[in-house]
Amino acid sequence: MKLKPRILMSLLLAIVAMILVYVYLNTRETALLESSNPKDVIIATDDILPSVPIEENQVKLAQIPQKWVQKAAVSDLKAVIGNISRVPIMKNSQVLGTELLSYERGTGLAFKVPVGKRAVTIAVNDVSGVANLVQPGNYVDIVGLFKFGSFPANAQVTPVSVAPNQQSQALTLFQNVLVLATGQDTGETITLNQDQREKAKQRLEQYGQTGVPARPEAPPRFMTVTVAMTPENAQDIIFAQNAGDLTLVLRSFREKDTVVELKNSTAFTVLKVDMPVVPRHGPSWREIRGQ
Repeated sequence: MKLKPRILMSLLLAIVAMILVYVYLNTRETALLESSNPKDVIIATDDILPSVPIEENQVKLAQIPQKWVQKAAVSDLKAVIGNISRVPIMKNSQVLGTELLSYERGTGLAFKVPVGKRAVTIAVNDVSGVANLVQPGNYVDIVGLFKFGSFPANAQVTPVSVAPNQQSQALTLFQNVLVLATGQDTGETITLNQDQREKAKQRLEQYGQTGVPARPEAPPRFMTVTVAMTPENAQDIIFAQNAGDLTLVLRSFREKDTVVELKNSTAFTVLKVDMPVVPRHGPSWREIRGQ
């Protein structure tokens, strides 16, 4: 039986209407599910001031519909408690990661010190400081050279074994030690002044004209290196650098977590000769620093 045009048109309109209703209902269902799906968010229970560590009673973990969760909202209490806010956070508002000042982004050495560690400074020179090539963020081993035995009154102590009752030993005290600063350089981005900008511009122009990079400037010289140590190891390192000579050994980034079992080095283990070593009168290197 042949359908009339009016009936055929009605059927087509009915099919289109059903499709539209299905799309509408499916869209509403998705929106409702999204609104009702709860997400964990950290909420401020009190006004939080900037530059002050956030206390446990100032925040809480709450669940709110996913639709109302702000971008960069924090869901982990551990990431908030004890951290510092860069801006004021109002009561009952969501805590955002962009509002927090983590120690990686903070200014000043205190923000660079990992939790549970302390910053302690070691005196170095061009030799013990790896020729001033150590940089903040590097990992080093700390080796100490100590003299053991008895000494006559007013005797000059040198870092080499000389008599049977005196012996020098070199031993690795600590491994995988994080360098926080070299001198006063903590590795933070430095804002260049006008003179420094002009010099940097000249180097770039020289590179563009010759096609050869300008000679890099020598690394800044420093006399101290600040490292991150546990409180107990900080005590040990203070004692060690007053009892002997400390030398830094730079580690590769590819094996910063490697721990090597090492025996102490003595005159016999190094030279394979069971005889006292006559000390030199001075170091084999000389350090000259300008004013």
